[in-house]
This record gives sequence, C-alpha cells and structure tokens, in this order.
Amino acid sequence: MKFVLSLIAVIFLSGLCTGCNIFAPEPETFAVEKTPASVKYVISIKKDGSIFYQKDKIESADLPATLKKEGVKKSEKIHIKADRDVKYSVVAQVMDLLLKAGYSKVYFSTKKK
Repeated sequence: MKFVLSLIAVIFLSGLCTGCNIFAPEPETFAVEKTPASVKYVISIKKDGSIFYQKDKIESADLPATLKKEGVKKSEKIHIKADRDVKYSVVAQVMDLLLKAGYSKVYFSTKKK
C-alpha cells in the first residue's frame, strides 16, 4: 500500500514541475583556449560560409591544393576558427576535405567570452 501511495505522490509531484529550468554546470572536461601565437596554419570560416586560409579567401574545393602548394606537411597541426553562427555542414565539409587529403591533426580554435 505504501508503494502505491509513493508512486501516486511521485507522479503527482512530477506534474507540478513541468517547464522547470534546469541549469547544468559548464563542462570541465576540456579547456577553452585562444589560438596560440605559435599556430602556423589557420583556416577561418566566416558566418556566411566563406573560407580563408591564413588571410586569403579560397574555395573549399581548393583547400587541399592550397595547403600542398604552401608546403604544409600532413603531420602539421591545422587549426579551424569558425564563426559561432556558421552552419555545421560547412565546418564538417572543411574537416572532411582535410581528413581525405591526409591531414589528421585538425584542431578547433576557440575564444573565451
């Protein structure tokens, strides 16, 4: 009998808290850091989806050839800096192009607020 009453109380009380805001803590499993000055190779993705290697605008299809022409070794670290409002599909496309071209050390550069 106590179990049935407990179950009814839980069901009733859970209905009272519909729409409650839950504030989860910030993740502590990674550190948010600025791009170090020692980073040599940076690919930037702007809000409109335009892609830049260093400061030069390039087409996404030209990215592997541009890196090869610039002498970027496959073992080098490449950092991606993307605008927070850029479509995920554009970032995924850039990552896919880099991985298919053999660049496996791809990192994201983030900025603290």
